[in-house]
Amino acid sequence: MPHFLYLVRHGEHRDAEHGVDDGPLSERGVRQAEAIGERLRGVQFSNAFHSPLERASETARVMGGVMPDVAFEPHSLLMDCIPTGPESDPPAAYKSFFSGVTDAEAEAGRAQMADAVN
Repeated sequence: MPHFLYLVRHGEHRDAEHGVDDGPLSERGVRQAEAIGERLRGVQFSNAFHSPLERASETARVMGGVMPDVAFEPHSLLMDCIPTGPESDPPAAYKSFFSGVTDAEAEAGRAQMADAVN
């Protein structure tokens, strides 16, 4: 029996453009959540998880209004993480991102991803 995994990114949150990490959805973000809910409305889900962050929780609530038969649950393993550290010769576009990643952050991210996969 095949299994499908649907990955959905949260809707736009209101203060992202100001550098705020989390917060409520913007009007556009609510429309985005409604649209993905409409698109996935006929899919039968055995589980539906989201991160406990406000933007993801609100996205799930909005989608749940369109998909009332789906029970969305927060799960801490879906928090943002960096699942790897820099490779010995990363692409130039990745160098600035990985330059700020500590060994401890990369190790914590690897552990979180291993737990999520399990």
